[in-house]
Amino acid sequence: MTKWYIYNKKNNYLSNLKNKNITKLEALILANRDIVDPKVVDSFINPTLEKLHGPFLLKDMEKAIDLIIETMENGESIRIFGDYDQDGISSTMTLLDGLLYFYDDISYDIPDRVIDGYGISDRMIDRAIEANVSLVITCDNGISAIDQVKRLKENGIKVIVTDHHQVSKKEDGEWVEQILPQADCVINPKRLDNTYPFDDLCGAGVAFKLIQALYQRLDGDMEYLYGLLEYVAMGTVCDVVSLTDENRIFVREGLKRINNTEKLAIKALVEENSWNREVSAYTLGFIIGPCMNATGRLSTAKLAIDMLMEDDIEKIRKYKKKLVSLNNERKELTNIGLEKTLEIIKDKKYYNDDIIIVDVENIEESICGIIAGRIKEKFNKPTIIMT
Repeated sequence: MTKWYIYNKKNNYLSNLKNKNITKLEALILANRDIVDPKVVDSFINPTLEKLHGPFLLKDMEKAIDLIIETMENGESIRIFGDYDQDGISSTMTLLDGLLYFYDDISYDIPDRVIDGYGISDRMIDRAIEANVSLVITCDNGISAIDQVKRLKENGIKVIVTDHHQVSKKEDGEWVEQILPQADCVINPKRLDNTYPFDDLCGAGVAFKLIQALYQRLDGDMEYLYGLLEYVAMGTVCDVVSLTDENRIFVREGLKRINNTEKLAIKALVEENSWNREVSAYTLGFIIGPCMNATGRLSTAKLAIDMLMEDDIEKIRKYKKKLVSLNNERKELTNIGLEKTLEIIKDKKYYNDDIIIVDVENIEESICGIIAGRIKEKFNKPTIIMT
């Protein structure tokens, strides 16, 4: 009979035992997750809004808020550059909804997964120039957009980058230099010169910190601000960042609000999926998130944004059916593509290779990643799927 043992990081456990506010079992579980700092332990056990970090601790935050306020005071146009996955959708909605509380000359743009690829595209830049946009705020992208940000700046457009992806860097022995786009402001907790206490935010989390700072500066309605955590919770769960520190607060508080939501689109999407139980992290990750992701895979993520922005219940009903239909189509295409891929792997014995690389004809480009993930799980090997 198999025996199961609880993994034990002894030094962590002994450290946590000194904390009289947690049980021995909690001390052990947290120790095995490398959570030992008393403040982090407290935020894990008792995640509350009061424990959110000050947004102005992020590098360039003061400058970014000054720039947004100046742009609004001058009556200039602001455009958000988002991304086509769930975190990108959540990030875009956090900025859109948050900024629209103060100002209405706000627009957004999202790349087409197949035509544009990831990040800021030339077409997006062209559209921003043509629309006479004054300020671009990126979310869930931009940290590696060196040339694209340069072009925006050359055309007189101010740029605030908010992102959570790794920063590029040059290394020579012990000397390390980070490579940042030459934007007016770059807000990213993974900046090498940052002293922010938590660096595992998703894109929506970073976007929220920007809006949080704006609401603090302009004395905005904090309850309205915290309503944005419905979007942030989705992005946090679906981007699979660690549910610790601020992320744990975002998800807990976001779920509270989703379960009592006044946002018609979120309520409608839950209903369309016949989810008649409490909305949980599972619901976000495996029910709602995939529906929104499917728009970026098989159509355009702008469908999800437009649905979330819509107030007309009849239009929302049409949107929700479209999103669920796209997700069902995505599931069917994934199953067909997976079967084709497995046939090739078995026929050519690719499962013997250290890295499985398969060229599969006539499958949807946008589901290659999903299929690669399924193959990786089946054979426990790095997998690349091409079409």
